[in-house]
Amino acid sequence: MDEKLKEKMFEYLSGIEALVKDGSNAAVEQLPLIAKEFIAWEFGSSIFLCAMFSIFMCISFYISRKLLKTACTLQNGDSMEFPVYVGLVVTLVIGCITASAATMGAYRAVKVSLAPRIVLIEKVLKITQSARR
Repeated sequence: MDEKLKEKMFEYLSGIEALVKDGSNAAVEQLPLIAKEFIAWEFGSSIFLCAMFSIFMCISFYISRKLLKTACTLQNGDSMEFPVYVGLVVTLVIGCITASAATMGAYRAVKVSLAPRIVLIEKVLKITQSARR
């Protein structure tokens, strides 16, 4: 290679190295803000999921309550008795599933609000474990 080309390559590589150093310093400076935003996102998404599952749970239990009233008013041998009981069981199961999901969302929100550093450490561990694979 001629000397001019070597000098140009050295200049480009030096410029790239300086950009990388400046970029890594900027990333390190942004870490507290990134961590704060991550914690806020985790808390907000947990509250949102808890609220959504709570709404579904209330709707499901309301429907099951209406079905139970219907089942109580039906007389033995009525042709609608079996579908009403099936609907009652299905809505109760859905209500219990959504109740447990809402509880998990609330648990996550409490965990994020009380122990944000643990949530950050868990996320970092998860990222590093997935990077090793």
